[in-house]
Amino acid sequence: MHPEGEPCPHPHGPAKPRAREEPGAAQAAHGAAGAEACNTPLVCGDRGELENARLVLEAHENLVAADETNRGKFQDVLVFMKNRVEQG
Repeated sequence: MHPEGEPCPHPHGPAKPRAREEPGAAQAAHGAAGAEACNTPLVCGDRGELENARLVLEAHENLVAADETNRGKFQDVLVFMKNRVEQG
């Protein structure tokens, strides 16, 4: 607090309460800022459709493993990708 009668030294006035951030918001912001500084292009390589299907399936299985509530969101993708991978 400032002594009575003295102006606030902050040009924007007194500090406002901060909104509660979602977990990981700071890390996401940091990651986004870090991405701007990266000059290395991503290389996809020459993966075929089947390998991409395996990667998509694995990614969605990992999302479900991380949080079981994701299963309902990704069930259609899981079934479709499993069928695609099994067909070869």
